[in-house]
Amino acid sequence: MLIYVPPSLNFWFYLAIISSPSWVFSFSAMDFVKKTSGLVFIFLISTLTLLGCAGNLVLSYFYLYPQTNRSFRGYECAGKTIGFVLVVLGNVGLCYFPEKSVACILTFLFLAFYCLCALFCIQPYTGFGALEFLLTASLNPTLRRFGLPSPYSWLVIIACIVIAGIRFRLQPVHPPEQATSDEVDEGQQLRQLEAGLSSPGARLDNNPSPSDIFREPAPAGGPTNPLLEDIKTFNEDPSPPGVRLDGNIFLTIRHFS
Repeated sequence: MLIYVPPSLNFWFYLAIISSPSWVFSFSAMDFVKKTSGLVFIFLISTLTLLGCAGNLVLSYFYLYPQTNRSFRGYECAGKTIGFVLVVLGNVGLCYFPEKSVACILTFLFLAFYCLCALFCIQPYTGFGALEFLLTASLNPTLRRFGLPSPYSWLVIIACIVIAGIRFRLQPVHPPEQATSDEVDEGQQLRQLEAGLSSPGARLDNNPSPSDIFREPAPAGGPTNPLLEDIKTFNEDPSPPGVRLDGNIFLTIRHFS
């Protein structure tokens, strides 16, 4: 089941559908697309249109017919690995990709925003690092074109920070049986731990307390161990010299020759 994401799931769904043409238009304005002509240009535009429509159809299907089990469940470790490889190899490929136009920057930025809305609507078990790759892919051509001191670069950096912040701020927290290790509600775990510790006799380990170590039955003829003879309760002697082991028992240390 899908979990509520403020302001509403319908808001993010319709926002994804409305914003989907933006990356298609910006992609068609890239330099390498403009240099093509004839059948190649028609093929590229047709492919872009089909990809945009296919993405919206898949998003609509998963949103209108949510899966009983989250998408890509059981692939948390593989998702992190694929995401790491995607970011590393993708950035290496972008370094050798000559395109650094404004249209290229906006294409990856619009794709990142579309991916953010899709993640909120589908809520998969893992995103395979797609959003992180798209954000870094928009930063690389920005820094190569304008440089870090440029205000345009800082606008793109702020936009990337806002998109990443929205995801981490509004990312839904699923129940433990459906959540990844990053989505587990730590507050719930702390409450369970506190509830276990508040129960009578609850201990974090199986080690006996200091009072249990010296709590031995005395023999019939009386205690013969001199160490046991020196154990006195707090009620019997409120201020014995020695070291306090717990709330009620003091251990008096004497020198035995």
